[in-house]
Amino acid sequence: MEKNNLNILNPHQKVREIDVIKYSKGKYSPLDIKIVREMPLTINLNGEEVVTILTSSNIYEAMAIGFLRSEGLLETINQVESIIVDVNANTVCVFTMGKKSKIIPKKRMVPSGCGMGTVFYHTLDSLNPLPDNHMTMISPDRIHALMSDLYNMSDIYKVSRGVHNTAIADTNGILIFQDDIGRHNAVDTLFGIAMIDDLLLNDKILLTTGRITSEIVLKIARMGVPVLISKKSATSLAVELAVKFNITLIGLTRVKSFIIYSCPQRVIMKNDLNYSEG
Repeated sequence: MEKNNLNILNPHQKVREIDVIKYSKGKYSPLDIKIVREMPLTINLNGEEVVTILTSSNIYEAMAIGFLRSEGLLETINQVESIIVDVNANTVCVFTMGKKSKIIPKKRMVPSGCGMGTVFYHTLDSLNPLPDNHMTMISPDRIHALMSDLYNMSDIYKVSRGVHNTAIADTNGILIFQDDIGRHNAVDTLFGIAMIDDLLLNDKILLTTGRITSEIVLKIARMGVPVLISKKSATSLAVELAVKFNITLIGLTRVKSFIIYSCPQRVIMKNDLNYSEG
């Protein structure tokens, strides 16, 4: 499968314009605003319904592939025999080659964004700590520059303020960008695109505007991404898992500050910072 063959919906289909009433300085006035469209997307694997996700993604194949991979139901893109997309029914059917040995979880609905993810925690024991890679050493200036670029890339966010921005980057810049009403959806779509493009992720960085939760950490641990940078804070379980899997978490990024929650060895520090481990 090639990225050029993906069924990418028109970006304008991701937003709707509606009439509202605005209250400002004691006065009411009519106003036209743009809001993000929320649509159900049902993912099927080998004829079995896996999940229905509420999303604003316009790249259905990548969304499905990334979700199945980050949930441990798919290992490589080479396993995929075919993908059938029904835009009208909002469904994606993925068929794999060889023995169908994976256990399909019970059908479930996944909230769009600020709710829970669906990562299978029983796969924790199958994941190993990520190795250190000198290619992922990053300076404070690059951290701030990448986060600034992340915000500037989302036209949907600029007109609606209703999506999470997410990207895969290296230390030189953003490689793949995706926005969605759900931060989990955006991450899954990114991973789907990376798999389809055969992009190695062991020296890459995940950028996000969403909270750093345990589900997101488990997703990037599966995909082998060693660094995550976010505008938001991290949860306690996210930090514990990041330490377990040797993932660098950087959060609460602001113009002149950020917090390193785990594995600081990948952040370039000056000697005069008086930093010491322990």
